[in-house]
Formats: sequence, structure tokens, C-alpha cells
Amino acid sequence: MMQAEETTIQPHWLTRKGISPLQFGLSFLILVAIPLTLWSSLYAETGTEKDVLYISYLQNVSWSLSLLVIFPLFLGLSLHFYNSYSSVLQYLYNTTAIEPDKAIFHNLCKKIDRLVNHKMIPFVAIIVATTFTAHLYYSYLLNCEVTSWMTQGDYLKGSYECSGKSIKESPKGFTNIGVAAFVIQVMLTTWVLIFAARSLLFIRGLFDLFNSKETNVRLDPFHPDGVSGLAKLSRLATQLAMMLFLLGIYVSLKVIDRIYFQQISIFDGIGNSVAIVSYVVTAPAVFFLILGSAYNKMYEAKESVISILCDKIKDVMNQIKSESDIGENKKNLEHLKSLQEQKMALNKSVMVWPFDVKSIQGFFSAVITPLIAPLITGVVELVNFIKQL
Repeated sequence: MMQAEETTIQPHWLTRKGISPLQFGLSFLILVAIPLTLWSSLYAETGTEKDVLYISYLQNVSWSLSLLVIFPLFLGLSLHFYNSYSSVLQYLYNTTAIEPDKAIFHNLCKKIDRLVNHKMIPFVAIIVATTFTAHLYYSYLLNCEVTSWMTQGDYLKGSYECSGKSIKESPKGFTNIGVAAFVIQVMLTTWVLIFAARSLLFIRGLFDLFNSKETNVRLDPFHPDGVSGLAKLSRLATQLAMMLFLLGIYVSLKVIDRIYFQQISIFDGIGNSVAIVSYVVTAPAVFFLILGSAYNKMYEAKESVISILCDKIKDVMNQIKSESDIGENKKNLEHLKSLQEQKMALNKSVMVWPFDVKSIQGFFSAVITPLIAPLITGVVELVNFIKQL
């Protein structure tokens, strides 16, 4: 039996430093979220311009709630996902390979490690995160009807052209807290992008495990766990669903912020549209890919069982054709009916997706629930936009 230390997938650098998922989440809460909340509360300012809506830090729920609740949980869970993957991969190989081979598994882990821990992933992620966040924050300065806890300072203060309106002097510039918020958002966006990229590469590793001829994996359709021995894979998907759920709630809070507090359309500016579309596309794709990695092997296992019954059905039908005795044929027909019923029952009971009740619940909570508010709001705004054309 192979041991965890024999794998060549490097643990996350935080894990190598001895930081647990719980410590990581709590560290963010204590060192970042709580200080920023206290800072914004102690040095809060109010809007002074007439007809300009002011948004405080607490009203800016996509910041206040996300920093205090969503991201500490997400960071801890994502580090736990990194830590869980190698052990789940090893367990799946040990229990599904016909003849587990240390060298084959070592090469598989080495290939996954080379992709997942590629040096370019963090580099590209931080560039994309910085560019996207800078564009998003610059759009805050272009909105002359709304100011906030981030945009009542002197950084980048100047004249801005309001969308669809004349140029006017704006007192808006980023505060010290706003600059700190920019740095925090870049860091969080970078982490999410790295996590998304590495998760997809981890899933590719699962496809390599289940579909490579070298690994020689075979699944048991009658395994006691009800999902062909893939219960741990199903739990890993459920864990991923919990993180997708947290990101979905964050996307919903962004929409609530703009619609109900800032009174701005979600289609005003590209930032929120990109966040919503990215989540709508990525969340279900990632969830189904991790479960679908074993689809071909589960389908093969099901076909191998069904084919046995199909062969028996053919034999009985040939017996019926060649048998002239009515009594014997009556027995053969009853046997044929029994075999066909067994075949139908197996078709329903033997699964080709490692779904269980928890993973199905995870999908609906992760993908569907957080999108209800944004989708309804988006449809309403789209209808209103079409009416104005």
C-alpha cells in the first residue's frame, strides 16, 4: 500500500509552513477583516455634496459581510481542498486500479504537480487581478452620483466624465482605507483565480487517473457506497460545492450592493457583469467536471453488468425460437420477462455519475441558490432596457 509521503504533489506552501486551514481563515479574519472594519468605523465620513448618495462601509455589504464571513470561510476551505486532493487521488488509485503500481502513480502525481504548481499561474493571476481591480476601482471614480467610504480621499482626485452626462468637478479620490481595500481585493482576486486554475488542473488529473490505460482502473458498480466506490470523490465535489456557494453569495451581494444601496444598474460597468457571467459559466462547469471525470469508467462498469443480462436474454430468445414444446416455451418466456425486468432495474440502479444526495444538494446550493437574486434582477433590468429602445 502506497503512503501519502510517496506522492510527488507538493502541498500548498502555507501547509508546508505548518499553517492549517482553520488558522489561515482565522488569520485573515483577525489580521485583515476585523482591522479594516474597525478602521472604517472609527474614521467613517459622510457625504457632503447635495444629491450625492453616500455608501458607508457597513452598507457596502459585498465588503463588510464578505470580509467578515465569506472570505475567511472560503480561504480556509480552499486550503483544505488543496490538502485533501492528494489523499483522495491516492485512495481512488489504490482502490480502483486492478494492479496498483507505485511507479505509475508516482508519474501521474508528478505530471499533476508540474501543471498545478506551475510558476506562471500565480504570475498571470496577479496581473489579471491587478488589471481587473484597477479597472473596477477607476469606474468608482466615474460614477459622480455615488460616493463611498473608499472614494472621499485625495488619491487620484480630479475631474471625471460621468457616463451620459457632462463633465463636472468631482471631489472623489481614494481614501487611505480605499487604497487598503484595493490591495486586499487584488490579493483575494488573485487567490480565487489561482484556486480556479489549480482546481481545473486537479480535475484534469482525475481525468488522467480514470481514463489512462496505464492506471488500468476498474470500478465496481455494486460497491456498498452506492457510487461505484467513488464516495470520496463525491465528498470532494461536495466540498468544492460549498466553496462555490460562498462565491455565489458574494456575487449576489455585489448585485444587491449596486441595485439596492448604490441604485446603479448591474449592466453599468463591466466589473459586476464579468463576475456574474464568470460564476454562471465556471461554477456548474467545475462541479460537473469533477464528477464527470469518472463518467466513462462508471459507464463501462454499468455496461459490463448489463451486457451479461443482454447475453442471457439472447440465449433465452434463441431457445424460444428453437423450442417447439409449448410448455417449455412458456417457462422460457417467463424467464425472459424476469431477465428483462432485471435489466430495467439495473439500468435505473447502477449509476454513471457519482452523485449522492449530498452532492445533488451541493450542486443546487452552490450554483442555483446564489444566482436567484442576480438572475431575477438581470431579467427585470433587461426587460426595462428593451422597453427603452
